[in-house]
Amino acid sequence: MTVVMAPVIGSLHGLRVLRPTSVAEVFDLLERYPGAQLVAGATWLMRAPMRAESLEGDFILLAGVAGLDTCTVGDGAEFGAMVTLHRVAVATAGVSSLRALHEAASKAATPALRRMITLGGSIAATSFHASDLVPALLCLEAEIVTDRGLIIRARIPAADSVSCHERLTWRSGNEYSVATVSMSRVTSTGEIRVALGSVESAPRRWTEVEQELAQGPLTPKRAEEVARAHLEGLRPVAAPGIPAEYRLSVVPTVLARAAGRLA
Repeated sequence: MTVVMAPVIGSLHGLRVLRPTSVAEVFDLLERYPGAQLVAGATWLMRAPMRAESLEGDFILLAGVAGLDTCTVGDGAEFGAMVTLHRVAVATAGVSSLRALHEAASKAATPALRRMITLGGSIAATSFHASDLVPALLCLEAEIVTDRGLIIRARIPAADSVSCHERLTWRSGNEYSVATVSMSRVTSTGEIRVALGSVESAPRRWTEVEQELAQGPLTPKRAEEVARAHLEGLRPVAAPGIPAEYRLSVVPTVLARAAGRLA
């Protein structure tokens, strides 16, 4: 493949590949090539043959687009869409309020893939429901900044809080989570945030569990009981080797583990 500056086109196995260097060029190419697919770390694209999906059309590579690889942790945090999970993990190490994000980024997939998977790709891959990063961003109330649908960065507000990320993986593919829970607790108010991932077709805040946990002490036993009381509201998805019922059955245990770490 010949990698060239946009708007000149390279090729890969007969597919047209474009490499812009600015956000403005990205939008220009999207107008010129309707239906073109944006590519971040390309790990999901690389596995298309495993899903019996054919590769076709035009691809716009976001690697090298100026401004999408910024990474700042201080009074709050900000990560560009092209920041890899490895960089997120390194940048957030030792920051208690961002521990959920650190653990999600440092445990997801495999070491090699963590150097390729990007924050923006993790958010945008809606057909992949087992992202570890998204529940962590949800429980930290991250703001996703976009421009005409293109993910630019994620901003996490400063918070007086502690957080953690717990996951249960399946034995034959331990880079994928069966169930994940990201939880944070605001030190001053006791507010609890819980985000659930990998269980349903999309990660989400588990607000009904948050509200009930806030009404009493945060203990593993109580968290497990609260989770069991709200399982009927979940719509678990099945996958090869992972029945939907199994995902549902392990959620209380994963939530209890997270609660035990923040109690």
